[in-house]
Order: sequence, then C-alpha cells, then structure tokens
Amino acid sequence: MVYVQPYALYEATRRLASEKKIVDISLLRGSDAEEVVKKVVDKLREEGMLGNYVKEGYRGRVYEIRATKFRRKMLLVPVKIEAFGLPSKVIKRRKPGYLGMIEDVIPW
Repeated sequence: MVYVQPYALYEATRRLASEKKIVDISLLRGSDAEEVVKKVVDKLREEGMLGNYVKEGYRGRVYEIRATKFRRKMLLVPVKIEAFGLPSKVIKRRKPGYLGMIEDVIPW
C-alpha cells in the first residue's frame, strides 16, 4: 500500500493534466482542490486501486504514522502499490529520508 497526502495527489493530477494538455478549470482553482481529490479517490475506488477504510464520498482517512522518533496523525489516501507499477520497482524509486523511519501506518 502507498499512502499519499491529498495535496500531493492533487498536485500530481495537475502535473499530469498539464503534461497531457488537458484543461480543466477545477485544476486551475486551488479552492477546488478537495473536490478534485474526491473525484480522483472515486476513480481509484472504481478501478479497484483504492485501499480499504476510505468511506464513500471521502477524500481519505486519518492514519497514525508510527516511526522510530515520532508518531503523527495524518489524512492520507491509501493506494494499492500496483497502481504505480511493479511493487519491486516502486520500492526502488522511494526516496530516502524520514520514510525509512516509519514502522507502521494504522487506521485511526
């Protein structure tokens, strides 16, 4: 499972639309970010790529991140790792840093 912050999902959607030369007013107005994320989450659910625990109509779920040096609650979107390609290749692309300290991600 890959846990994505809703704003990062919004920004990735904006970048992809720009690369594909897609114009959508909701991607140009920051005030529409929540609605864009909800649409993306709904599409992920429809495609079977959304993880469990996200209720219909929601843009994510609160998780507790447990790491060696901290614990934090965050709103995240759980996406099945297969949505990004082969799991082994996705893990290799992971950037070092605080992600390596994470021990567990638990629905809260």
